[in-house]
Amino acid sequence: YHPDKAAAVLDELTVANPDDGPALVDLGRLQHRLEAWDASVSAYRKAVGLEGPDALPLDIQADVWCRIAEIEEKFRRDDDAAFEAYEQALGIHPEHPQARQAVIRYLARGTQWERHIHLLRAEVHRAGNPERKARLLWEIGVIYRDRGDSPELAIDAFDDALESDGDLLVALRDVADVAYQ
Repeated sequence: YHPDKAAAVLDELTVANPDDGPALVDLGRLQHRLEAWDASVSAYRKAVGLEGPDALPLDIQADVWCRIAEIEEKFRRDDDAAFEAYEQALGIHPEHPQARQAVIRYLARGTQWERHIHLLRAEVHRAGNPERKARLLWEIGVIYRDRGDSPELAIDAFDDALESDGDLLVALRDVADVAYQ
Protein backbone atom coordinates (compact mmCIF):
# COMPACT_ATOMS: atom_id res chain seq x y z
CA TYR A 1 0.00 0.00 0.00
CA HIS A 2 1.41 3.34 -1.07
CA PRO A 3 -0.69 6.25 0.20
CA ASP A 4 1.54 8.79 -1.53
CA LYS A 5 0.86 7.18 -4.93
CA ALA A 6 -2.84 6.90 -4.15
CA ALA A 7 -2.88 10.57 -3.16
CA ALA A 8 -1.19 11.50 -6.46
CA VAL A 9 -3.82 9.53 -8.43
CA LEU A 10 -6.67 11.13 -6.44
CA ASP A 11 -5.09 14.54 -6.92
CA GLU A 12 -5.11 14.02 -10.70
CA LEU A 13 -8.69 12.78 -10.51
CA THR A 14 -9.84 15.85 -8.57
CA VAL A 15 -8.07 18.17 -10.98
CA ALA A 16 -9.93 16.51 -13.86
CA ASN A 17 -13.21 16.37 -11.83
CA PRO A 18 -13.12 19.27 -9.34
CA ASP A 19 -16.74 18.65 -8.30
CA ASP A 20 -16.19 15.07 -7.14
CA GLY A 21 -16.91 15.47 -3.43
CA PRO A 22 -16.21 11.87 -2.39
CA ALA A 23 -12.86 11.93 -4.22
CA LEU A 24 -11.97 15.21 -2.49
CA VAL A 25 -12.84 13.69 0.90
CA ASP A 26 -10.73 10.62 0.09
CA LEU A 27 -7.87 12.89 -1.00
CA GLY A 28 -8.14 14.82 2.25
CA ARG A 29 -8.08 11.57 4.22
CA LEU A 30 -4.99 10.33 2.37
CA GLN A 31 -3.21 13.65 2.79
CA HIS A 32 -4.03 13.42 6.48
CA ARG A 33 -2.39 9.98 6.65
CA LEU A 34 0.65 11.48 4.93
CA GLU A 35 0.65 14.31 7.50
CA ALA A 36 0.29 16.85 4.70
CA TRP A 37 -1.96 19.10 6.79
CA ASP A 38 -2.28 21.99 4.33
CA ALA A 39 -3.17 19.67 1.45
CA SER A 40 -5.61 17.73 3.62
CA VAL A 41 -7.44 20.84 4.81
CA SER A 42 -7.48 22.23 1.26
CA ALA A 43 -9.09 19.07 -0.13
CA TYR A 44 -11.60 18.94 2.72
CA ARG A 45 -12.52 22.63 2.26
CA LYS A 46 -13.07 22.08 -1.46
CA ALA A 47 -15.33 19.13 -0.65
CA VAL A 48 -17.51 21.09 1.80
CA GLY A 49 -17.56 24.07 -0.55
CA LEU A 50 -19.37 22.21 -3.31
CA GLU A 51 -22.90 23.41 -3.97
CA GLY A 52 -26.01 22.25 -5.77
CA PRO A 53 -26.19 18.67 -7.00
CA ASP A 54 -22.47 18.17 -6.30
CA ALA A 55 -22.80 19.09 -2.64
CA LEU A 56 -22.07 16.41 -0.09
CA PRO A 57 -24.92 15.33 2.22
CA LEU A 58 -25.16 17.55 5.30
CA ASP A 59 -24.11 14.85 7.76
CA ILE A 60 -20.98 14.17 5.67
CA GLN A 61 -20.25 17.90 5.47
CA ALA A 62 -20.45 18.13 9.27
CA ASP A 63 -18.07 15.16 9.60
CA VAL A 64 -15.63 16.79 7.18
CA TRP A 65 -15.75 20.08 9.10
CA CYS A 66 -14.90 18.10 12.24
CA ARG A 67 -11.92 16.55 10.46
CA ILE A 68 -10.74 20.03 9.49
CA ALA A 69 -11.17 21.13 13.11
CA GLU A 70 -9.17 18.17 14.39
CA ILE A 71 -6.29 19.02 12.06
CA GLU A 72 -6.41 22.67 13.09
CA GLU A 73 -6.53 21.76 16.77
CA LYS A 74 -4.12 18.85 17.03
CA PHE A 75 -1.57 19.42 14.31
CA ARG A 76 -1.64 23.10 13.37
CA ARG A 77 -2.35 24.21 16.95
CA ASP A 78 -4.80 26.86 15.75
CA ASP A 79 -7.64 26.89 18.26
CA ASP A 80 -9.46 29.77 16.54
CA ALA A 81 -9.57 27.90 13.23
CA ALA A 82 -10.58 24.69 15.02
CA PHE A 83 -13.41 26.45 16.86
CA GLU A 84 -14.59 28.03 13.61
CA ALA A 85 -14.62 24.63 11.87
CA TYR A 86 -16.51 22.99 14.74
CA GLU A 87 -19.04 25.83 14.59
CA GLN A 88 -19.43 25.24 10.83
CA ALA A 89 -20.19 21.58 11.57
CA LEU A 90 -22.67 22.54 14.28
CA GLY A 91 -24.33 25.08 11.98
CA ILE A 92 -24.85 22.42 9.33
CA HIS A 93 -25.85 19.64 11.71
CA PRO A 94 -26.96 20.97 15.15
CA GLU A 95 -27.21 17.43 16.52
CA HIS A 96 -23.65 16.43 15.56
CA PRO A 97 -22.27 15.07 18.87
CA GLN A 98 -18.55 15.62 18.18
CA ALA A 99 -19.09 19.21 17.05
CA ARG A 100 -21.43 19.95 19.95
CA GLN A 101 -19.00 18.59 22.54
CA ALA A 102 -16.07 20.45 20.99
CA VAL A 103 -17.93 23.77 20.88
CA ILE A 104 -18.96 23.30 24.52
CA ARG A 105 -15.32 22.55 25.41
CA TYR A 106 -14.12 25.71 23.64
CA LEU A 107 -16.85 27.86 25.15
CA ALA A 108 -15.88 26.65 28.62
CA ARG A 109 -12.51 28.32 28.08
CA GLY A 110 -13.87 31.50 26.55
CA THR A 111 -16.06 34.43 27.41
CA GLN A 112 -19.29 33.38 25.65
CA TRP A 113 -20.81 31.95 28.81
CA GLU A 114 -24.42 32.58 27.71
CA ARG A 115 -23.91 30.45 24.60
CA HIS A 116 -22.13 27.85 26.70
CA ILE A 117 -25.18 27.63 28.98
CA HIS A 118 -27.49 27.40 25.98
CA LEU A 119 -25.57 24.40 24.60
CA LEU A 120 -25.38 22.75 28.01
CA ARG A 121 -29.16 23.14 28.39
CA ALA A 122 -29.59 21.41 25.04
CA GLU A 123 -27.38 18.60 26.36
CA VAL A 124 -29.54 18.36 29.50
CA HIS A 125 -32.56 17.66 27.28
CA ARG A 126 -30.62 14.91 25.48
CA ALA A 127 -29.20 13.36 28.65
CA GLY A 128 -30.40 9.83 29.07
CA ASN A 129 -29.65 9.22 32.71
CA PRO A 130 -30.25 11.34 35.80
CA GLU A 131 -26.57 11.38 36.78
CA ARG A 132 -25.50 12.93 33.45
CA LYS A 133 -28.37 15.40 33.58
CA ALA A 134 -27.40 16.39 37.13
CA ARG A 135 -23.74 16.89 36.12
CA LEU A 136 -24.75 19.15 33.24
CA LEU A 137 -27.09 21.17 35.45
CA TRP A 138 -24.32 21.50 38.02
CA GLU A 139 -21.99 22.81 35.27
CA ILE A 140 -24.63 25.40 34.36
CA GLY A 141 -24.84 26.45 38.01
CA VAL A 142 -21.06 26.82 38.19
CA ILE A 143 -21.08 29.06 35.11
CA TYR A 144 -23.83 31.25 36.54
CA ARG A 145 -21.97 31.41 39.84
CA ASP A 146 -18.51 32.12 38.41
CA ARG A 147 -19.21 34.10 35.23
CA GLY A 148 -22.78 35.24 35.17
CA ASP A 149 -22.97 37.15 38.43
CA SER A 150 -26.34 35.53 38.98
CA PRO A 151 -26.50 33.72 42.30
CA GLU A 152 -30.26 33.12 41.93
CA LEU A 153 -29.84 31.32 38.62
CA ALA A 154 -26.87 29.41 40.01
CA ILE A 155 -28.94 28.21 42.96
CA ASP A 156 -31.79 27.23 40.61
CA ALA A 157 -29.40 25.17 38.49
CA PHE A 158 -27.85 23.51 41.55
CA ASP A 159 -31.35 22.74 42.88
CA ASP A 160 -32.31 21.22 39.53
CA ALA A 161 -29.15 19.11 39.64
CA LEU A 162 -30.05 17.85 43.11
CA GLU A 163 -33.60 17.14 41.97
CA SER A 164 -32.21 15.03 39.14
CA ASP A 165 -29.67 13.22 41.31
CA GLY A 166 -29.92 13.70 45.06
CA ASP A 167 -26.51 12.07 45.52
CA LEU A 168 -24.65 14.87 43.72
CA LEU A 169 -23.15 16.29 46.90
CA VAL A 170 -21.07 18.89 45.08
CA ALA A 171 -24.33 20.59 44.02
CA LEU A 172 -25.55 20.63 47.61
CA ARG A 173 -22.26 22.16 48.73
CA ASP A 174 -22.46 24.80 45.98
CA VAL A 175 -26.05 25.73 46.86
CA ALA A 176 -24.89 26.37 50.40
CA ASP A 177 -21.84 28.34 49.27
CA VAL A 178 -23.84 30.60 46.96
CA ALA A 179 -26.70 31.04 49.42
CA TYR A 180 -24.36 32.29 52.14
CA GLN A 181 -22.27 34.65 50.05
